[in-house]
Parts: sequence; C-alpha cells; structure tokens
Amino acid sequence: MSVLIQSLLYCTLLVAGVFSLKCYTGISTSSNVHPTMNMTCSRISAFCLKVAGGIKYNGKTLYQASYGCDVGTCLSPGCADLGGVKTCCCSTDFCNSSFRGSLSLALLISFFVLIFQH
Repeated sequence: MSVLIQSLLYCTLLVAGVFSLKCYTGISTSSNVHPTMNMTCSRISAFCLKVAGGIKYNGKTLYQASYGCDVGTCLSPGCADLGGVKTCCCSTDFCNSSFRGSLSLALLISFFVLIFQH
C-alpha cells in the first residue's frame, strides 16, 4: 500500500473519531439521574436519544428512561410526547441527559411510522 493511501486512511479514521457523536447510554429508574456510562455512536447515527415514561402501579409512579445513540428513529432534533412516553432526539455530545428541544413534526411522523410498522 502506498504511503499516500495509508496517510489518507489514517486521516479518514482520525476525522471519523473526532466527529463521532458521544451519548449517554443505559437505563435509569429515576427522573433526576441519568446514566454515567457513555458511548461513541457509529458515523451513521446523527442523534442521541432519550425515551422515558412512567406508569402508575399500586399508587406509585414507576419511571424508566433509556439512553443511547439513535438507530433510525430521529429525523431532526426535538421531543415528542405520545401516550405518556417522551422521546427526545438531540445532536450534540452528551445532550441526552435531559429533555430539550421542541416538538418536531418530522419526529412525530417518524415515531408513528415506527409504531405502525410492527
């Protein structure tokens, strides 16, 4: 392999590592605490994702939130609340620690498409 091709390959890998999105990942059962674990998303993932909701059970509200890199749910940054489940997509490093953004029509449509596909 020529030196030029090797140099281009190394530069490509370096740039991909620099521009990969970093998101919190894991599950939380408290609305006040986000996971401390994080991950670097693949280059095809442009968004971090947080999906959270609560249900009433025996007089208590049980809360759960999942954090991670988006795998095709998000079309744009924003949040949607459907049936008590709030889904938020964001596009900066570690942005999925809290709910940010506003309702995005594209996100809402993509969420409905995802639900009715299965």
